[in-house]
Amino acid sequence: MLNDSPCLRLLPSFIMTSTVFPSRLGLSLRNAYQPASETEAFSNYNHHRCIACGADFSGEPPSGVSPRQLGEGFFLTLPKPCTCGYTNEVILVLNNLMRNAGSTIPEAEEATTRAIAENLLPDPFLEERLIAANVALHHGKLEEAAAINQALTLRFPQFFLPFHNLGIIYTRQQRYPESLEMCDRALERHPGHLDSLVNKAFVLLQLSRLREAGETYERWRSLKPEGTVVLAEEVGKFGKIEIVDDRETRSLWIDKQLQGRIYKQPTANEWKSGCRSGPGPVSSNLFTAGFLLVGCQKPRASGLVLGLGCGGGLVMNLACFPQMHLTVVEVDPAIVRLCLTFFPLVQHYIDER
Repeated sequence: MLNDSPCLRLLPSFIMTSTVFPSRLGLSLRNAYQPASETEAFSNYNHHRCIACGADFSGEPPSGVSPRQLGEGFFLTLPKPCTCGYTNEVILVLNNLMRNAGSTIPEAEEATTRAIAENLLPDPFLEERLIAANVALHHGKLEEAAAINQALTLRFPQFFLPFHNLGIIYTRQQRYPESLEMCDRALERHPGHLDSLVNKAFVLLQLSRLREAGETYERWRSLKPEGTVVLAEEVGKFGKIEIVDDRETRSLWIDKQLQGRIYKQPTANEWKSGCRSGPGPVSSNLFTAGFLLVGCQKPRASGLVLGLGCGGGLVMNLACFPQMHLTVVEVDPAIVRLCLTFFPLVQHYIDER
């Protein structure tokens, strides 16, 4: 409940979730399982029932999840997907298990009691209502989930998560202006919340506020720079378009066929003062050498280009031959929209002309 859950795709799938819980064990920090051995921890996880459908199902605990410390308690939150499609969060306090290794930390019950006394744990009402909203959302009861979160914004006005959850619900309902307001209110309270940035960027893109969408995506990426991610995908006239971002480059694909790739260094704003952040003028595709050869022969020429892609060849030519004039014809508005969002030098050269 305390963890941010950074997305690796910039498309809203998102959080939230319940009803009457058959058992509160494992659902919150206050009611976390307290295993004394790895065998018991595995059993707690394996026999944790789905709170969305009640199923008792086996599962393999994920590896590589790091515990978090709260006061003198050490907690672990493990996702457990159910066949109904709901992903449960199973919470364990690890103190008793760690004490078996000779640690001097307090027992799990004592650590939890102290954390409650020191007001370190979330309000129990807040925890249960957030879970209830998540389960309602999972069952498609958007109005019920919205009502729960709206009530929580009034009772806990400084807590970001109910505002974020409302942003997700309004996005699903395509109520984009209201979703954007909730994103901003969530980010006022938690500026680095990755999922709120994801949703805000997606909503701005739907509202055709492309520059702001691009800036928000760049902010998200700066906070989550590692790995390769699909920043966005959309079905266009010629298939599924994907914007893929890795450590060094950003590329545009149509049905898994590369349409262009641009290096992220130097950045767009390093190359052109006043331009927003994003990939710069250097394409990594060999075919763009053909554009440069034309420019070397006719640096003041005017030309017609059929197809935009990510604009790599066009941008590189204009960067090298600023007196060249190019007219581009692109029949797919989805490509235009995604290109202008994620490759800012294209918009810069349009404005400059």
